[in-house]
Amino acid sequence: MLACLVCGGCFEKLCSLVNRKTVNRCPNCGLRRLDPFPDETEWRHLYNRKEYYSENLHELHKDLVFGYDEKKAIIQCYKNHLQHIKSAYPPPARLLEIGCASGVFLDLAQKAGYEVSGIEVNKYAAEYATHHFGLKVSNSMLEEANLPANAYDIVVAFDVIEHVVDPNTFINKIKRLLRKGGITVIGTPNTDSSLHRLAEFLARASFGIIQYPLFRFYGWGKQHLHLFNPHSLNHLLASYHFEPIGKYDYGIPFENICDLKGPYRLGVRLLWGRPYEFTVLARLKSEEVTA
Repeated sequence: MLACLVCGGCFEKLCSLVNRKTVNRCPNCGLRRLDPFPDETEWRHLYNRKEYYSENLHELHKDLVFGYDEKKAIIQCYKNHLQHIKSAYPPPARLLEIGCASGVFLDLAQKAGYEVSGIEVNKYAAEYATHHFGLKVSNSMLEEANLPANAYDIVVAFDVIEHVVDPNTFINKIKRLLRKGGITVIGTPNTDSSLHRLAEFLARASFGIIQYPLFRFYGWGKQHLHLFNPHSLNHLLASYHFEPIGKYDYGIPFENICDLKGPYRLGVRLLWGRPYEFTVLARLKSEEVTA
């Protein structure tokens, strides 16, 4: 039996995907897990290819380039993230973004007065952020990054935690990086959202025949290894002495996932008023900071 990394409960099988992966659910906290995980070689190959951003995620990242148009919907989404961060911890402050991709959010944060740096596992994206935006970006996984402890006021990670093999190690590393009273800002797909509930219902009710929406939620059935809801993510953060200070919902703008076709495109368009991701802002309790 697989044990839940958040609450220790036992996962139960929800359904199988076409690529022979299984979606499992913890009935206690609601955490979802994709099984089996890719091995390390497969994982690194998946994320370190030049095509990862230029082809696989082209629609999502087509507006996230040097010289970006601030009127674009996804830039407005990033500005919304930034406004919430400014309300919780205004500049000047040291901000680290995990999974900074081509560097657009960091560029916005730097313009807002933050001292910024980033980590990006894809070497081509890291080079782009460094060359075009002049940002300080480390090409590394968070767990392997040689970063100073207690050095940052803010650590953000949008659409990253669902990709990591061990979220416990991920959150513990964030804890070690933060200064006293620092905050972490984590955005990720929400299993309590209307879109995800519908995706699971269709997959289960059709005995796996209609599984494309759920397949997408799991990053083509291979990229998203854990999916959270606010309860399970806050439970995980509390284990590392974080206290929630804010939460808001959001969704990637429709035009940035426009590779959807036919009835799926129509279905998503009809439900688009209801966000399918959420962000938690949490502060590290001062007395628990590791020296």
